[in-house]
Amino acid sequence: DSSCEDSSGGEGEEGEEGEGNMDTEAGTIRSLVTMAETSNKSQEAQGDGGVLLCAVCLGDSESGGDIVACDCCGIAVHEGCYGVPDDEGEDQDTKSDISSFTTIPWFCDPCKAGVKSPVCELCPNKGGLFKETITGSWTHMVCCLYTPGVEYVNPTLLSGITLDRLPRSKWGAKVCQLCENADAAKTGVCIGCDAGFCKSTFHTTCAQKQGLLCEAEDKDDDTEIADPYFAHCKPHADKDMSRKARRAFVSVMARQKNFKFDATDERNVQYLEQAKKDYIVGFKKMQDYYHLGHNGTGGQHLPGAVNDEKHSSVGKMSVFKW
Repeated sequence: DSSCEDSSGGEGEEGEEGEGNMDTEAGTIRSLVTMAETSNKSQEAQGDGGVLLCAVCLGDSESGGDIVACDCCGIAVHEGCYGVPDDEGEDQDTKSDISSFTTIPWFCDPCKAGVKSPVCELCPNKGGLFKETITGSWTHMVCCLYTPGVEYVNPTLLSGITLDRLPRSKWGAKVCQLCENADAAKTGVCIGCDAGFCKSTFHTTCAQKQGLLCEAEDKDDDTEIADPYFAHCKPHADKDMSRKARRAFVSVMARQKNFKFDATDERNVQYLEQAKKDYIVGFKKMQDYYHLGHNGTGGQHLPGAVNDEKHSSVGKMSVFKW
């Protein structure tokens, strides 16, 4: 059974059919207008008037490249922010023989794993976009990118999260100053404000909710930035950028909350079931590679994967443009 919710789907009202061609045409126009209004309301319910926003960087397709949306839970993300392969979503003979469509449904990792409400290893917050750790737990993608010490077995796909370089003493060592719950504030791994000697600390997702995360802009001379991800406390954050990010965050969460999976769509159901099988096989191979070469000093890289120092270093990691 699918872990996604069923949906009956909204239907527009049909226009009344009058006498004569003019009445018929008028009825048809009324019907189309009604259908359009219904569609717009449905899109607005899913967040930001139907505009897809990335659940990681909160940007749109103009700010960070192509965005894909999960056909099971509705969560959307830039391909680069999630490590989506360039050819994923293309119906090739080597990938699937279910359909001859040019594009195929895409699903996030929790939906492919059949996990409806994953719990993050690094923070107490629910919702958002997750990746599975090599040990079978889950973390927010944004927590992985902003937390120093997180690594990937396959850095090219940002997959196989490893927390080996994070000492257990990190959990609960610092208190989140943005948490609404005092007990939750003492859990997980906090990051700090990057402004000077500021000692403010907070969970990555708490900072994302408040619009306090940002990324350094690319330089004109193509110089690579070793650590492009920054976080600031409220006093040190750019007020206009934070306000915009907060609105985007609300839209992202609204889309995920209101999205309904249509279990009557046989094509989507077929692809979801196949994606689940492929995910299990692929993740098991990644675990085997990891355990085969694991020597206690950190995750091993898959053969053929790009051994990118920005992903495998102890610092914050990711070269993908948000």
